[in-house]
Amino acid sequence: MKKSNTLFTLAFFAILAFSSCEREQWGNAQKGPDDIDNRAEGQIGLSALKVSVDEKTATTVTRAGINTDNFIIRIYDMDKEGKMVQEWKYSEMPEIFTLKVSHYSIIAMSHEVQPAEFEKPYYFS
Repeated sequence: MKKSNTLFTLAFFAILAFSSCEREQWGNAQKGPDDIDNRAEGQIGLSALKVSVDEKTATTVTRAGINTDNFIIRIYDMDKEGKMVQEWKYSEMPEIFTLKVSHYSIIAMSHEVQPAEFEKPYYFS
């Protein structure tokens, strides 16, 4: 009798340990309320955004002007752990675009830095 009680107790705890409290979804799972972004949207006008380099403070090895057309503009959503939301070249950036209401950070950089790229000037803001 004692063996059957012990065996029953072990089987009961094994069933509890391997059971799930939440129903799992297979295949095309429906999005839960945490996955849907219900934030309001707003339009941003960046036509007044100007990217320029102050050549007095920048130390360059050439005398040619710095072309900012290929600078990379990135927008990060700070409420979503700094996830990148948008990326453009400065010359291809739209005047108006739509974003969810949130706290954002915008970064402008001259190019993606490659390892051991010492001779190419890098600009970042």
